[in-house]
Amino acid sequence: MHTISQSRQNLDKITEENFCFYYNNNLIENATQFTEAIANGLNLEHLELDRSEVSDKLFDRNSCDFEQFSDICWLCCEDTPDNLIWSDYQEEYINIDNSMFCWVNRRNQSYIDINTEDCYEYQGEWYLSEVLGEFDLHEYNGEVYHSDDMRYCEDIGEYLPDDECYWCDETEEYYADQSNANKGGLKQYHQSEIKDKSANAKIKIGFEIEKEDSNFKEFANIRALNWDAERDGSLNSNGFELVSAIYNLEDLTQFKEDTEQIKNYLNADSSKNCGGHINVSIKDKTNKEVFNLIRGYVPLIYAMYFGRLDNRFATAKKIDELGQYNRYDAFNFTKEYGILEFRIFSAVKNRAQLIWRAELIALMFKHHRKGSASVLKMLFTDSPIKTHLLKMYNTIKYEALIDRVIRYTDIYMTAKDSQQTARIIIDHKNKAQTLTEAQTILTEKQLN
Repeated sequence: MHTISQSRQNLDKITEENFCFYYNNNLIENATQFTEAIANGLNLEHLELDRSEVSDKLFDRNSCDFEQFSDICWLCCEDTPDNLIWSDYQEEYINIDNSMFCWVNRRNQSYIDINTEDCYEYQGEWYLSEVLGEFDLHEYNGEVYHSDDMRYCEDIGEYLPDDECYWCDETEEYYADQSNANKGGLKQYHQSEIKDKSANAKIKIGFEIEKEDSNFKEFANIRALNWDAERDGSLNSNGFELVSAIYNLEDLTQFKEDTEQIKNYLNADSSKNCGGHINVSIKDKTNKEVFNLIRGYVPLIYAMYFGRLDNRFATAKKIDELGQYNRYDAFNFTKEYGILEFRIFSAVKNRAQLIWRAELIALMFKHHRKGSASVLKMLFTDSPIKTHLLKMYNTIKYEALIDRVIRYTDIYMTAKDSQQTARIIIDHKNKAQTLTEAQTILTEKQLN
């Protein structure tokens, strides 16, 4: 307890000098406030006033609540209490119990209030979140890893810790999703380097074959033949697109040899989501010039793949609307190097079907026709086109195919095409009737 004389001395100091202290959490810094504090029960005997060499004020070291009023009290005290520490970074005193000594840039460290700043610990040292990159560090799920212990994952475009990603020997890349790594490192869409095996042919052909089959995870055999495998966003999680090498359309020998070696991929499962795009180019011709050579086959192609006419990735259009550079039309004119893409073809079921399609395209360009009536005439006669179609169509289905060709000529071709087609139909019916009458006469003679 202070003596009365000590209290009197304190009162004299307060009266004569600047002072600053807290009483009942209220700052006392002038005579008026001091008088009010006395009236509220301040006992002068409890005051232990000292002068601050920093502020030249008196302060009561026992009653100051430094933790609650540190923003003011530290100015009044030449010696900060044990639970406060100065932060160079924040330029204020902070509670040492809530602070960490952190790297704030490549050269400097400072005490940081972890209640107001994001800090992370790595191997016993602390770092501000915004300077982690300067030390080749990365934060992941609240933990910090050195860049040497993280890997860039191709399928998500982010860095993950070693134990959170999967290595693919095929592509020599990491993936966040194990199923992606197990697919032998499918390349991103349209990232394949197309190989030309056509021996500088005049007419070239290539294929894009979509599959959905979870049994196929390795594509080394594909790439050994200069084919490739890619992801395709239009397919499900088991989907992949086979991208062929470029072949000679006028001599499919190499194509047939290669597809024999990878027929298990070509025979893989597919769904209605899948397509079988075919690309054709001719030396020194634009894709529109390529298309015009086989323009007359449009009704036949639509009739063969009528189930895909409304497919948003291969939309059928009238002949005068094609060529408007929409990549999702049945015939795509947007590719470079004069490539015409046939997008209307449905999923490839197996190697035999793929070869049949390649041979059909070869026949179309060998017997190219601009008029649909000329194509219809070939369907009525013993032409190479008819012979090839009958390998896939029985008599009933072939007759239905011709009916669709006639109907789609009226819908999708010009009025001139429809008129010419009508004359071909009339001629064919007249010939059919003449043959029937002749056969009847022969039969009657034989009976007589």
